[in-house]
Amino acid sequence: MVRLELPEIETLRRDLEREAVGKKIKSAEALVLKSLPRHKTRKSFEDGLVGAKILSSERLGLLILLRLDNERTLVISLGENGRILRAATKDKHTDDTVAVITLDKAGDLRILDSNGTSAIHAVPNEDLASVLPDPSHMGLDLHTKPVSWVEFGRWVLSKRMPLKLLLTDESVFVGIGEIYSNEILFD
Repeated sequence: MVRLELPEIETLRRDLEREAVGKKIKSAEALVLKSLPRHKTRKSFEDGLVGAKILSSERLGLLILLRLDNERTLVISLGENGRILRAATKDKHTDDTVAVITLDKAGDLRILDSNGTSAIHAVPNEDLASVLPDPSHMGLDLHTKPVSWVEFGRWVLSKRMPLKLLLTDESVFVGIGEIYSNEILFD
């Protein structure tokens, strides 16, 4: 499978902003403990979410951050094959569902991952830096910090590598994978 790229992650963030921000988390269920690397038990994950209100939906690189009113942040990395699906609470879970977050009056947010590369963290805000990538190792996020064509040209010329590798290198540019790099090169 192809990893989600920055435009898809940004679209998910905007959808969550519209559909989840302002809602309270009624229940949380962790179905696959492997997807919760910072949590030793499902209960520790679930207890950090239940009753909290979602204040905002943000994106940092390819991570989705849901800020909560209980001084916690839900950090979601969808990995190689993950998805976030809105579903009615009464609908059955699919086999690849790793976590279900039920919102008041808004149904479920389901995190699906068929190959086990997603990671979900519900962390206190003071520990947030421990689950986020080091900013010095992150590439340029062209959506958050647009650059002029002249700057972009200088950036590309300053690197000594093939253009395809440059575009898909996460330490150079965030979220440009195989699909968008091919489109960029085609144009």
